[in-house]
Amino acid sequence: MLLRDKMVVQGNRLFRKRGMYASVLGIPMVLFAFYQHLYSGNVHFFGWGWDAVCFAVSLIGLALRAYAIGCRARRTSGRNGQKGQVADTLNTTGLYSLTRNPLYLGNFLIALGIVMMFSLWWLVVIYALGFWLHYERIILAEEDFLLNKFGETYTKWAEVTPVFVPVFRNRRPPEIPFSWRTALKSEYQTAAMTIFSFIVLQLVSHGHPAYSFASVKVWVYLLALNLAFFMVVRLVCKRTKFLHVSGR
Repeated sequence: MLLRDKMVVQGNRLFRKRGMYASVLGIPMVLFAFYQHLYSGNVHFFGWGWDAVCFAVSLIGLALRAYAIGCRARRTSGRNGQKGQVADTLNTTGLYSLTRNPLYLGNFLIALGIVMMFSLWWLVVIYALGFWLHYERIILAEEDFLLNKFGETYTKWAEVTPVFVPVFRNRRPPEIPFSWRTALKSEYQTAAMTIFSFIVLQLVSHGHPAYSFASVKVWVYLLALNLAFFMVVRLVCKRTKFLHVSGR
């Protein structure tokens, strides 16, 4: 089997099990990073300015995902199921005119902001390399699927649109207006988990003896608000059609 074909097979497997693999490989590294973060003597070393930068990086990633999904038609981009790739049409406008993989770029930035919070350079390097090795195969599998389905249309789009890092020279406005309801329905879990991660890191840092109980209490309240946001939106999604938009 050719190397590229082998990577495509691996990519299809990773696509179906991407959440499981990320958890198995990521959790031990995160636990070790927590240990280093707490006991290296550099707890909260860079202060609030660094925290704000890290949170901004993750927010940019969330915004990219929300905008890409809020402007998508049904069965084009989004949370494809465990059975494999789904695409009835090819997205080539909006964020997809800047990069072929805006959702994966969003994923990278969301997790990068969280990883940066540990203030450990080696963790950022390991994360970046691991992300590339993981998603390179997934992207190859998706390219193989889209090329077989859309042929020359996909080839022409791929020739002028970068794989990952956006370029703005060929920007085209999205064909479908942005829907905040579609974006919220799809991304509320990602948003809640991202905020949860930052709050937990703050609670761990402020649990250090150098911090007062009052500073910890603020983050506990924010944690409760985040949980309330998640439960309310989830209830609306499960019990109503308020966030459903026809054709999205």
